[in-house]
Amino acid sequence: YQRRVHGKAFCTTCEINKKFVREIIPVIIERMTDLKLHKECIQVILLVVDSVSPTYVSMAIMKTSCAAKNSNVIKGSIAMLTRMLEEYGPGLLPAKVTVDYAKYYLASNNSAIHTAALHYIVLAYKMIGSVAKSWIYTNLKESAAKVIEGELAKVTLQP
Repeated sequence: YQRRVHGKAFCTTCEINKKFVREIIPVIIERMTDLKLHKECIQVILLVVDSVSPTYVSMAIMKTSCAAKNSNVIKGSIAMLTRMLEEYGPGLLPAKVTVDYAKYYLASNNSAIHTAALHYIVLAYKMIGSVAKSWIYTNLKESAAKVIEGELAKVTLQP
């Protein structure tokens, strides 16, 4: 199994130190906001995920974005978690933690962040089902619950 970065194949059987991952994830997430580097940054993160674990990398991404002041970093982090959920499924990610993380950003005044968080929550519900729905509605403001309810009504659950 190989991933391509800058047109070159990288073998994903290599071992990457977790301490190194903690150091590089913030840098990669920050660089991901540059449109010229966006695609390559995503590929590098997926390469790191394949080497370490989806759970470890997702926790590092969430920690990075919680400390970020740049809204593009937060939006990119949520989008990266969405991509990881699509690629690896809810079984390999800390599903409840990531849903809570996305719920936190639903309250954002930035429409791009709000939309990215809503997209993540809908995808999590689609993949996990009623268990995710109970996580989603726990401690959620009524206004946010109405928005989510409208989106979840459009979803067909996966078998």
